[in-house]
Amino acid sequence: MSRLVGATIFVPTDEALASFKDSIGADRYARLFADPSKLADLVLYHVVDKRYDRDGLLAASRGVATLYGGVLTVRSSRGTVSVTDGARNTARVLCGNIPTANATVFLIDRVLVASPDKTDV
Repeated sequence: MSRLVGATIFVPTDEALASFKDSIGADRYARLFADPSKLADLVLYHVVDKRYDRDGLLAASRGVATLYGGVLTVRSSRGTVSVTDGARNTARVLCGNIPTANATVFLIDRVLVASPDKTDV
């Protein structure tokens, strides 16, 4: 993979990871985190190969493509920004628009998954 010049990263909180573990079961969760390839896929689903700020995300009317593949849809309602994944789950942005040297970071309250049948990715 080439080095990213700028990215947008959606980072699940510890509580989001705990909820994800509960939803898929401890054994499946442990297998996921023990498999570097599957874990990499999960992480790449949370990364967009373009640096967006909050307004840029909201302006991306067709959604934003992840490095894993698939599209995340970003919406705002009553001042709350949310991200919808391929499984049609919605995560709220708890804190965001945090600039780093090569990315903008958004903390979210849910682990994003590509599709309902790929909860291990």
